[in-house]
Formats: sequence, C-alpha cells, structure tokens
Amino acid sequence: MAKKPQAKKPEQKEESSKKASAEPSYADLLALAQQNLENKNFQAYGKVSGYDVAAPYYGEQAQPQLQAASEYAKMLAADQAAKVTVPETYYTELQRQVPVLVDDYIPSYNKGKGFIGMPSLPLYKEYKTQGLQDAIKNNFSPEALVDPALSQNLMNYWQSTLEHEAGHIADSSVSFAKRPLRTVGEYDPSTIRNLGYMSQENHLVTGLGKVQREYYSQTGKRFESPEEFKNFLFDLAQKKDTEEAMSGFSEEAKRTLRYQIENAKDVKSYYDNLQKWEKGIPILRGFEPMKRGDPDLLEKSAQLIPALVQVDMQRNLAV
Repeated sequence: MAKKPQAKKPEQKEESSKKASAEPSYADLLALAQQNLENKNFQAYGKVSGYDVAAPYYGEQAQPQLQAASEYAKMLAADQAAKVTVPETYYTELQRQVPVLVDDYIPSYNKGKGFIGMPSLPLYKEYKTQGLQDAIKNNFSPEALVDPALSQNLMNYWQSTLEHEAGHIADSSVSFAKRPLRTVGEYDPSTIRNLGYMSQENHLVTGLGKVQREYYSQTGKRFESPEEFKNFLFDLAQKKDTEEAMSGFSEEAKRTLRYQIENAKDVKSYYDNLQKWEKGIPILRGFEPMKRGDPDLLEKSAQLIPALVQVDMQRNLAV
C-alpha cells in the first residue's frame, strides 16, 4: 500500500512555480489534472477564487446572482433573530485568488500560508482508499469509494475536493449565533444524532455552497429563502429511498444532504407532534412533546443557503 501523502512546506512548490511562464487558471488546472489521471508524480500550480469558479457558468447572470445573494445577506443582518451573519467581506473574499499547489499534499486549505494543497490523482485515490472508514463516518457512501465507482469517478471526486477546499477561502467570514441554552427536559440527548464534521459550523458554508450550485444546475434557480430549503429537505426526508431521490447530486453534495435529511426527519417528527399537541384538548394533551433532532442546525442551514452563490463548472468542462 502506498504511503499516505504528506504535506510539504509551500515554499518548496512556490520556488519551483516561479519557473513557469504563466499561471494556469482553474479551468486550465482541471484540464491538466484530466490529462494526468495516472501520473502519480503530477505537479501543477494555479490560482483560483470563488468568483473565478462562478462567473464562467453564470455568464451575464454572474453579477446579478451575486448581488441577489448579497442583498439577502443584508436583509438577514437586519433581522435581530437571525442565526447567521454573512457580512459584505464574505463576497469580497469570494474574489480573492489563492494559489493551488498540486504535489503530494493531503487535500487542505492552509489558511495561515494562504494556499490550497492537493495530491496528484493516483495519490488522491490512495488517500481515499486508506481513509475509507473515516470517510464513511463523514457521510461518504461506502460504495462510492471502492472500485469500480472510485476509478470511474476519480476526476469528479478530485474536483469536488478541490472545490471543497476552495470553499474555505471565504467561509470564516460567516458567523453563527450561539446555540440557545437547553432547559432540563428540553432535549433527550440520545435523539441528537452524530452527524459528522460536515454538520459542524465551520463546514456549513462549504457543504451548503456545493448543494446550492448543484441545485441551480438541475433546476435553473437557487434556494432563495429558508422556507424553500426546509421544504426541500422535508420532502426528501419523506422519500422511501432518499439516495435515489438525490441521485442527481454529486457524492460531495450528498455528504451534506445526508446529514441534513437525517436531521430534518427528526425535526419534522418533532414539529408534527408539536402541532398535534397544540391542537389537542388542553386538559387531555399531557406534556409538550420533547424536541427531537437539532432544530438549531436546521434553522442556521436554511438561513445561510440563500446567501451562497457558487456554481459547479463541471457542465462547462470536458472532464
């Protein structure tokens, strides 16, 4: 088994990159990676920003869509009860270009040194294979990361991971309200599922950004309100086969949707029981239903996603 890729100091790659006559764009970088699917020693350098990824797909609608998301964020900021704050600096950060260094790195965004490290595609395959159990814990499908699926989708997975890391360039600008204090009996801790690190606040922007852009590619519209996203999740939660229902999404987007759907199932069950309780005869209805799932996570996600405008370039590239 090959050795797991280890991160190098970025200065090593930066020095060698100075020899290049031009800096490849994001599209150039994907094309080079496609040409080197089996080259374990593939090395490359480029730069990318969130807006670089979005603009070619939206074309003339790039700025209007970005403006619509920004206006929603301003409206959200004026709501004192909002659980999410998306400042104007987030949209500024979307336009900041960051170096992408392809070598024997573990996929990551190094915020301190300001670069994204990625492995070659064969090393990426080894990385996924060796970390299979950890990946499953973080909402990858077990079938997606073993052959033949892994080999067949390797380029798409690699690109999705690069997009994931690029999502971290601007996501630290977004902040979330503190969770409400739980009163005794308000929650049964056993009903709150372990939803993996993609459900943590420092990954909500990245994960939901991927869902937003792929939803746009399928429907021609973004989630424009919290209610739209919650209704979308509640609908998926009622499907007999949720994997089939979200089959149009990439594996990376499904990582976010899987935990969102599981949480929505629990929260909707609570909401439905609460509604029945409220309509009951007071003297007969007993104690208020105990909360299930994580309503706070659901509300934060639903308030956040309309503020995100990122687009998948996959349909524009022969990859």
